[in-house]
Amino acid sequence: MKRKQPCQLWMSNVYGSDPTFYDFEVHLRTSRAMRRPTPADSDSAEVLYWQAAFDAPSPEALHRHAQRFGPAMVKETVAVFGVDLRNVVAAPKTTGKRTRRTTETLKAKVLNLHERGVIPAAIADQLNVSDRRVKEILRAA
Repeated sequence: MKRKQPCQLWMSNVYGSDPTFYDFEVHLRTSRAMRRPTPADSDSAEVLYWQAAFDAPSPEALHRHAQRFGPAMVKETVAVFGVDLRNVVAAPKTTGKRTRRTTETLKAKVLNLHERGVIPAAIADQLNVSDRRVKEILRAA
């Protein structure tokens, strides 16, 4: 009886007699039989680490994260920190209309350049402000 080489034994066990043979159905069944990882238990070292190392996020912060980046990992974070998401306000807080404050130094620079004979468009370019704002400062002065 002829003895098989170790490489031939390995190939015959895995692939049958043909080294190019691949049984897709067998591999598909084994991958489906594998269990998916479950969220960490509340007693696990991983959960204790996250709770000790980081502060619990607010429900609003989690909601904002889910809106920006999608819901991935939000459920796991809620499970780890025990955050209650039932009373989260969906609408973000809105602030009033932004108003720009013109400083005294900007007014002085605009008036100084205007006295020198520089046109408003050049003043706006030099001070990095809009033409409209320069004209408002000149009208107010």
